[in-house]
Amino acid sequence: REVAAAGHTIGNHGFSHSHLRFKRRSFIEKEITDTSSALCSIAERTTAMFRPPYGDISFSLLHAARSTQHKIVLWTRDTRDWFLPSEWTLQKYLQRTTREGDIILFHDNELTAARLNAYLPKAIESLSAQHFEFSPLSL
Repeated sequence: REVAAAGHTIGNHGFSHSHLRFKRRSFIEKEITDTSSALCSIAERTTAMFRPPYGDISFSLLHAARSTQHKIVLWTRDTRDWFLPSEWTLQKYLQRTTREGDIILFHDNELTAARLNAYLPKAIESLSAQHFEFSPLSL
């Protein structure tokens, strides 16, 4: 609710975070629709964007996304923050590799959650100092 109220874009990432590459279309559609229902009941809005867990893409996924009226959105820059890079390493990586229009992937999970609050504001500050601007995704 807070994320939605703050005006951030909310996307669908699947209900169980399953690898979808070898799943049936019906399973993938259920993952998408169950998540859409949950987002709608919590954030009171729907989303037209779907990022498959692990970036797994298949023909079944493409058909499921189309049938549920979702656009697949992936990242262009993976921080690999789950691999436990130091804050300094992460900042230097982003400074060297980030380009205009990039979608930067950060993870919020049991490996990264404690550090995310520390390094995400610094990463944003560092990129802002390089004249990058941040904007919501829109389709």
